[in-house]
Amino acid sequence: MCPANIVLVIYAIVILLTVVGLCGYHCSLICVGKTTYESIKRIEGDALQESCCFRFYSVLCGPAFPSEIDLHKLVDEFQPTHPQTDPFGQPTAHSESDDESSLLQHRD
Repeated sequence: MCPANIVLVIYAIVILLTVVGLCGYHCSLICVGKTTYESIKRIEGDALQESCCFRFYSVLCGPAFPSEIDLHKLVDEFQPTHPQTDPFGQPTAHSESDDESSLLQHRD
């Protein structure tokens, strides 16, 4: 085996263990009926009476609930206050409507 193959096998094993670990963590959260946020913040929720199997069935086969995170609100709130620049700090080109209005001003 060449060294590149050994590195790729080690890399694949590390990625596999990471994914399996995250899958196990989230499966345990489903069994106890918590969210990731509740687990990280150590929030004690109400004790649910459903069985672990019913919770898995609900998550995998039940309806998808809408997210409580409003990403559109976050995007709408972000309005740049400085002129648009390219990666080198130069102002970007004006739109055609800006060019037309500047031409009309120069004609008068």
